[in-house]
Amino acid sequence: MSELSKEQQRQLVRTWQSAGEELEKMRREQLRNLAYRWQDVDALLELGDLYRGPPREMSGLVEMQRWFMEFARRQGLLPPAVAETKGQYKAGENP
Repeated sequence: MSELSKEQQRQLVRTWQSAGEELEKMRREQLRNLAYRWQDVDALLELGDLYRGPPREMSGLVEMQRWFMEFARRQGLLPPAVAETKGQYKAGENP
């Protein structure tokens, strides 16, 4: 197979992006048209009731905020000097 030119590579990427968007539309449409079954919903909710593992130590909100700050920094919305305070957080504890 021969090397693709830069323009051919760009066209290939555009084609894959377009195909991905169309596949995503099809997937969402199929999900919208699924029949709603209470049995399936009850089975999923029961999984939460049956969980007997250790409790979560973090809620996930702190991690989400860290990602938001990183994305804002990457997009130039924050100066690079803004630093996140390091520390341990456990759900249910007051700082």
